Amino acid sequence: MKYLACEFPENVDFVAATRAMGLDGRRVTSIDQLDDAIEEGLRSQGTFVVECIIDSQENIPYRSYED
Repeated sequence: MKYLACEFPENVDFVAATRAMGLDGRRVTSIDQLDDAIEEGLRSQGTFVVECIIDSQENIPYRSYED
């Protein structure tokens, strides 16, 4: 299994900051939203940020999005 963890300040809206720079992004708050957000990012023509707001103990299954 692969795991990654990092913590950022709660008061930063990364999607808003991304859009302020002329880029696009999406916030997900549950694992159920993750696949759609990643697929949207892969279809994007430019830089796309996926901000994941999840519990630090949540185990997210690894999935490859390669063709």
